Amino acid sequence: MRYILLMIVVLYFVYKGIEFLLPSSWLEANPDLPLTLTIYMYIIFLAYFIIWKPIVKFIKGNSEVEFGKYKGEKWENVPENYLRWVIDNLDGAEKDAAIKELEKRTLK
Repeated sequence: MRYILLMIVVLYFVYKGIEFLLPSSWLEANPDLPLTLTIYMYIIFLAYFIIWKPIVKFIKGNSEVEFGKYKGEKWENVPENYLRWVIDNLDGAEKDAAIKELEKRTLK
């Protein structure tokens, strides 16, 4: 609920900012222009975080640990015993990243 309220507040200030920046002749000719631009900006923002960012992350792969003791560390800096623990106990992207890193280390 608080995120929805935060989004409404942010949209209001974006709307007012756009309204402030636009020339008055544009506002007289197109009274809905600030709202339209605000909605377009919001759609672009959502598309970035919901669509683009996860796609880029998937393509690049997980370069950093996103959980636990080594959160924020690069997978290459994580000890081998922790990689084995991740493989044995977790599923999904974390397990795939740990397997990939362990394979990289054994190939060297």
